[in-house]
Amino acid sequence: MPADARTRVLAALHNAHPYETVAYDVLPLAHEVHKPYGIGRVGTIAPCTLQSFAAHTKHAFGIPYVRFVGDASRTVRTIAVLGGSGKRALPHAIACGADVLVTGDIDHHTAIDARLHGLALVDAGHAIEDIAMAHMARVLNEKGIRAYHDHDGASPFVCV
Repeated sequence: MPADARTRVLAALHNAHPYETVAYDVLPLAHEVHKPYGIGRVGTIAPCTLQSFAAHTKHAFGIPYVRFVGDASRTVRTIAVLGGSGKRALPHAIACGADVLVTGDIDHHTAIDARLHGLALVDAGHAIEDIAMAHMARVLNEKGIRAYHDHDGASPFVCV
């Protein structure tokens, strides 16, 4: 638990078990959860339009299409990236001053929220996490742990 929560957590523990002697250990966290650590990243690129950035993202991931939200002619420079469904990262991307968030599984309402807050989105599906999973399988295999990544990166959806 985070150090500043210790008193509250122990009080709740004792209140939940008033008639018992509760066995517990309190261990410090190596990285406290309220610190700005996570799997997302924010960085900067040479300024370009949102449309050209979306096209570059499509090419970089080797996928047939990406979806994007925002003015195609808008200039983007600060990029936030989170694999998987990154809708939970919208507030963080906005707080970091990102011009665009690259992620996957963007739903209709998340797209509207991002647009209302001035954040562009590039939805690359699950291509981002496919790269990480393939790498993780290689690393585990190198360490003698049998692992495989059987996803070919293709979307299960067909667009008409």
